[in-house]
Amino acid sequence: MMNPAFSQRSVFLLSGFGRCVVSILALMLARSAVNADNSRPPNVLIVVADDLGFSDLGCYGSEIDTPNLDKLAGHGLRLTQFYTTGRCCPSRASLLTGQYPHRVGLGHMTQDIGLPGYRGRVSEAAQTIAQQLTPYGYRSFLSGKWHLGTDDPTQHGFEEFYGTLTSAKTFWDADHFLRLPAGRNPRTYDEGEFYATNAVADHAIEFLDKARETPDRPWFVYLAFNAPHFPLHAPTHLIAKYASRYVDGWDVARVDRLQRMKKLGVVPADTQLTPRSVHFDWGASDPDRNPPWASLSEERRADLSRRMAIYAAMVDSMDQNIGRVLNDLKTRGEFENTLIVFTSDNGACAEWDSFGFDGKSSPNNVLHQGEQLDAMGSSGTFHSAGSGWANVSNTPWRLYKHYNHEGGIAVPCILHWPTKMADESLRRGRIDAAPTHLIDVLPTLLDAVGASASSEDVAMAGTSLLPVIQGKSLPKRSLFFEHEGNRAVRDGKWKLVALRDRPWELYNMEVDRSELNDLAEKRPALVNQMSKAWDRWANQNRVTPLPSDYHVAYVPAKEPIESAQLTAGTVRKLAGGFRFTEGPAWDGLENWYFSDIPNKTLHQLSTNGKRKLIRTGAQASNGIVVDEQGRLVFCEVGGCRIVRRDAGGREETLTDSCDGKPLGMPNDIWIASNGDIYFTVTKRNKQRAKSIPADAITATVFMIPADGSATQNVGYGLKAPNGIVGSSDGKRLYVTDFGFKKCWRYTIEDDGSLSDQQVAADQASDGIALDERGNLYTTSKEGITVYDSDAKKTALIPTPESPANMKFGGVDGHTLIITARTSVYAIQMNVRGDFP
Repeated sequence: MMNPAFSQRSVFLLSGFGRCVVSILALMLARSAVNADNSRPPNVLIVVADDLGFSDLGCYGSEIDTPNLDKLAGHGLRLTQFYTTGRCCPSRASLLTGQYPHRVGLGHMTQDIGLPGYRGRVSEAAQTIAQQLTPYGYRSFLSGKWHLGTDDPTQHGFEEFYGTLTSAKTFWDADHFLRLPAGRNPRTYDEGEFYATNAVADHAIEFLDKARETPDRPWFVYLAFNAPHFPLHAPTHLIAKYASRYVDGWDVARVDRLQRMKKLGVVPADTQLTPRSVHFDWGASDPDRNPPWASLSEERRADLSRRMAIYAAMVDSMDQNIGRVLNDLKTRGEFENTLIVFTSDNGACAEWDSFGFDGKSSPNNVLHQGEQLDAMGSSGTFHSAGSGWANVSNTPWRLYKHYNHEGGIAVPCILHWPTKMADESLRRGRIDAAPTHLIDVLPTLLDAVGASASSEDVAMAGTSLLPVIQGKSLPKRSLFFEHEGNRAVRDGKWKLVALRDRPWELYNMEVDRSELNDLAEKRPALVNQMSKAWDRWANQNRVTPLPSDYHVAYVPAKEPIESAQLTAGTVRKLAGGFRFTEGPAWDGLENWYFSDIPNKTLHQLSTNGKRKLIRTGAQASNGIVVDEQGRLVFCEVGGCRIVRRDAGGREETLTDSCDGKPLGMPNDIWIASNGDIYFTVTKRNKQRAKSIPADAITATVFMIPADGSATQNVGYGLKAPNGIVGSSDGKRLYVTDFGFKKCWRYTIEDDGSLSDQQVAADQASDGIALDERGNLYTTSKEGITVYDSDAKKTALIPTPESPANMKFGGVDGHTLIITARTSVYAIQMNVRGDFP
C-alpha cells in the first residue's frame, strides 16, 4: 500500500532525470547562488535503476514499497514523459555523453557489428559527464553498472569504480564485482553477507567519504544499481514480504496500478489501459500475446507470482539502499545542496515470453513447484520475470525494453534539489509532462555550471532543461529513437513509431498516449514529413544503414530479401523508341531527366507522362544529376567535360581538366550533400581513343569542390570505373569497376578524399543506386541485382530490357526509374531511396 500522505502535490520529479538534473543546476547558477552558502556549485548524485518500468515506484502508482523515493518525489518534481533509448548500453551512452547512442558507437550492445554506429564501445572522442565536469573542479565516482563497452571507467573521467562492466550475472558473489583502478581493494564481506545491491550502496558511501577529503571541491557520484535486472535475486525476508501480493495476477495488477496513477496525476484521468501486450519470443519475427491470468494452471500461477515477488523485493531493496545514501548526505550536511536525479535506463524487460526464462538468458523455462518455489531467488538460481509481469511494470503502455513504443522508452524520473526548490511553486510534488530525454542531462548540467561542451565530435544532441525546472516551456524540437530496427519520432503531440520492418504508426499523444488509435492512414502527409525527418536524423547520427545481422541469437538476421518484398508493384514502361538510354535523374519536384547517348539528346519526363526534348545537336551525355538550384549537371561524353545547364538552357563547363591535363571520358556523376561533385572517368579503349586526348587522365574518380576550387583526382585502386553514387550523409561513396568486376565502397574524409576501400558488391555494374536501408542496387543483363550492407546478394528485380542505370525519386521517394536500352521504366518500391 502506498503512504496516504503521498499525494499528487507530494510527488517529486522522478521521470525528468536528465532534464531535472540539469535544470536544477542551471537554476542554481541563474540565481547566482550555487549552494547553501553561495560559495560552491552543487554536488550531483545520479541514481539509475536497471530495467525498472514506468509504474514500478510507489510515487508512480506501484504497490511495491519505495518510501525513500516516494519522499524524494514528494518534495521535488516528477517528469512523466521522460524518455530513454529503450535499451541498457545505448541509454547509458546517451546519459553520460549527451549524444544519441549511435553517434558514439553504441547503437546496439557491446558486439562490434562493423558499422560506424554499432561498434560496441563508446567512441574515444566521446566525453562523459565526469570528463566534462573535471575542468570545473568536480571529482567523479561510479558505483554500479558501466556497460559502455570499454574495460575501465576510470579512463573516462571517474576516479574510482566498483561494480560490473556489463550486466550482473549474480547478486550473491562478491568476486563478480570489480574494483578499479588496479590495486584498489573492494570492501570485504563475511560469508553469506554479500548482496550486490547493498554492496553497490556501500561503495557509493565509501566514495562519498573519499570525496569529503577535499571539501573545497564538488563531487559527482553516479550510482548505477544492477537491480531489478535479471537474474531475479533478493533476500529471503524481502521475498516473503511480497509472497502473497501477486497471487491475483497481472490482469488485476495492471488495473489497480492505473487507478493509482490517475489518482496521483501521473497520467491523465482518461488514459486507457492497453490490451495485454504482445511479446516476441527468442529469435522470433512474429509475436504472441500475453495470456489471461485466469487461463493459467494453478502451478504456473504459483511460479509466476513468485517471480514477481522477487522482482518487487529487488526494487524494495534498492529503495532501502537509496535511503542509506540519502541519510548519509543528510548526516554530513550535504543533502540541501546536492542535486539528486533518479531514473531507469529503459522500460521493464519482457525477455523472452510470458513465463520468463531460467538458467541463462535463453528460450528455456522451468516450471517450479513445491520446494523449488522457496529456492527461487537464492544463490545458484537464475530467473527472469517474463513479459506478463513486464507488462504490469510498464502500465499502462504497450511493449517493453527493446522497443520504441511507450513501454520501452518511457521511465520514471525524479529530480530533487532543496536549495534551489525552496520556492513553493517549484516543489512539493510538481508534475511536468514535457517530452524530455536522457540526451538532455549533460547539456543541462553544463548550462548549470556555465560551461560548454569540450567534445570535438559534435554539439550536444539535447537541450538544457532549465526552463522546465523554472516552470516554463521548452523550445519546439523533435526526439528520435532507434533500436534493433524499431524506430520512433516524437514531435510535439505527435509520435511516429514502428516495429522492425513494419509500417509506421501515428499517434496523437495528447489524447492517446496508450498508442491505441493509429492515425497513419488518415494523416499520410504527416507520416511522410515525420518519416523524412527520421531519415535525416538517422543519416546524420550513424543509425543507417541498419544492420541486417545484429550477431545475437535473439534477434533474427534478415533473410535474403526477395524482390517481392522490395517492390510494391510491377515494372511499367514510361517511354520508348530510343537507341540507348542512360543517366536518369529526379529534380525533387515532378520531373525525371534521361539521355539517349547515340542520338545525343536529353529528355525531360514529367510525372504526368509529358515528355520534352531539352537538348539536341551537341555532344552526347551520360550520367545526370540535379543540383539544389534545379540545374542539370551531367557528363558530356564526347566533350570530355562536366556541364551545368539551367532552366533557360544556358550551359557552362564546370571542369574539363585536372592538374593541367585534360579529362578522359566522364561516365557517371553524384553530388554530395555539401555540394561537392564526384564523377567517374572510364578507362581508355580502342573505340573511344579518337575522342580522348592522348594525355588525358582516365580510369579514376574526380571531385569538384563546392567552394569552386580546382578539380581533384581522388580515385585509387581502380581499373575501369563506371557507375557512382554516395550516401545521403556524405560519408560513403560507391564506385563500380569493370576492370576488377567489383563495386567498391569508400569512406569520404572531411577534405573530400577517399579512404578505406571495401567490396560493396561482387560484380561490376553500369549504374548503381542506394535505398534507405543501405541496400545497393546494381545492373546486370537479367535486371536489377540488390546487395545488402554486408555485400551479400539479396534480391533480383527482372526488367524487360537489360538496364544501364537507375535512380530513386518520385514525390514519395519510392519510385525506382530505370534506363534500359531503348526505353525508360519505373517500378514502385516498398523502400525509399537514400535521400538527405
